[in-house]
Amino acid sequence: MKVLKLIKNPFGGIDEQAMTEQLERVIGINRCFRLKDIYSSAQNSSSGNRYQLHSHKIMTTEEYFIKAATRERFVRTEIDAYLDYISVV
Repeated sequence: MKVLKLIKNPFGGIDEQAMTEQLERVIGINRCFRLKDIYSSAQNSSSGNRYQLHSHKIMTTEEYFIKAATRERFVRTEIDAYLDYISVV
């Protein structure tokens, strides 16, 4: 689900500062930092051969992230906004 609007700079590239400001308006600065920490942990957890116990399915970084962020009481809109942000920046 797209929550953030893609903002381009005058040269045709992505305006990272404007995207960051947009994310901070949607989520809040402190919550952005927390989501960044959760995403970093998810990257570490999904690297290597980690398996989910009940299905032996390898979980992706995104799946780990969504699960962990939900546990931290982030709503799906906030999670989707952060995933939109990291997909373009």
